[in-house]
Amino acid sequence: MAIKEFESQGFTISPGGKHQGGFSHNALIHFEDGSFLELFAFRKTFKVFLLRLADRLGFLTKMKAREKMGHMPRFMKCLHGKEGIMDFAMLVEDIDAYKEKISFEEIGPALPFSRIRPDGSEISWKLAFPVELNLPFLMSPYQPSQEVPKEKRKHKNGVQGIHQLDIVVQNWDKHFQSFLRFLDTTPQIGREAKEPKASFFLNNQYILLKSTSDAAACCIQKIHLRGTNTEKQEIHLRNIQLEIHQN
Repeated sequence: MAIKEFESQGFTISPGGKHQGGFSHNALIHFEDGSFLELFAFRKTFKVFLLRLADRLGFLTKMKAREKMGHMPRFMKCLHGKEGIMDFAMLVEDIDAYKEKISFEEIGPALPFSRIRPDGSEISWKLAFPVELNLPFLMSPYQPSQEVPKEKRKHKNGVQGIHQLDIVVQNWDKHFQSFLRFLDTTPQIGREAKEPKASFFLNNQYILLKSTSDAAACCIQKIHLRGTNTEKQEIHLRNIQLEIHQN
């Protein structure tokens, strides 16, 4: 369903494959700047039904607490069918070297992940997860390296890449300091509607951190895409708000 909706908005979709363990699968929207959007979903299997039941009965509580620096807290956010923008990752060549560089203690170990592509080949990568769920998780490059064909990076709507993520947090002082240390870059500071904001530039994308007094609103609020259209477009899909700006 999500694939058809994104295709109807002019995106080219690339089948991703089935993740290790068989619980989930994905599809990808690749862009010319090297960034991508992942359409992630749990598979309709008996194993996933049992996992959801176990969580509702409280059997996974200890596991989630024990793996606070693992993938479980993020994995579980979408287990019960919640839709929308769930998470974001930052690509680093060497996860362990980056962790040592920023001296950020509350990041878990680099864990191996893999999936089987539709052609039967397997690709692998590593992820490391900070305790703070508003921060991005760290991702290593795919192994073997994946070359995305040019036609898979072209989109009818003219989108060429991700320009910015808007992230809204409640406890500004705490989260600003965490982003400052974790992203290891100096932001531009400003205000919006009398609330503080900070814009972090990473390679070719921005992360805009904004303050709010509404605890329920704390999340990735919006994704801004860059494209070739002359006028700004807004796309609303399954609780996902996208804006396409002229490149």
